[in-house]
Amino acid sequence: MKKTLEFGRYPMDEEGKEISPIVWVVFHQENDRLFLISQDILDYREFSNEENNNWDESPLKKWLNNEFFNIAFSKEEKAQMLEVDEEEKVSLMTIDQYNSFFPNNTKYLKAKYTDYARSKTKNIYGKVYDGTFGFYWMKEANTHLTEADLRSPTQHASPTVYVYHVLNRGAANGYMRANNLDGVRPIICIKK
Repeated sequence: MKKTLEFGRYPMDEEGKEISPIVWVVFHQENDRLFLISQDILDYREFSNEENNNWDESPLKKWLNNEFFNIAFSKEEKAQMLEVDEEEKVSLMTIDQYNSFFPNNTKYLKAKYTDYARSKTKNIYGKVYDGTFGFYWMKEANTHLTEADLRSPTQHASPTVYVYHVLNRGAANGYMRANNLDGVRPIICIKK
């Protein structure tokens, strides 16, 4: 069983008024560094407001490392945090992390929405997603589309619009459009 710990605080109730501790799963330890992924899906946002799957230009990256970072963590917690990636204190799971630390283990890849995140899943019919487990973004663009993929009538003609995400059953999928809404399950790194 993977270890969990509380670190930071974020809205958890449907209205976003109840600020509660964030529970994290330790998915990797490297010397005195702990790599953590939130146990739950904390928010629901676009990767990009355009059809652009470049993480470095993503509004989601900016939001995680600015607004979320400042809301979720105290001054003391920020001092404990290390960079997950270059100039990133908060990030999303990569394909390499997915394959290296969660091989054939959907138990830790499946995640529930907090009530706050679930309330944002309301569709055009006014209904919120009611499944047990939710969907959430990964960091990387799907640049492995083939010509056959691009000719498929169900796919857009450009591979620059797709981003990987994790399905509600824990499997990675490369066909989420960057300008769609999806769950946010952050990754951070802290000093042990």
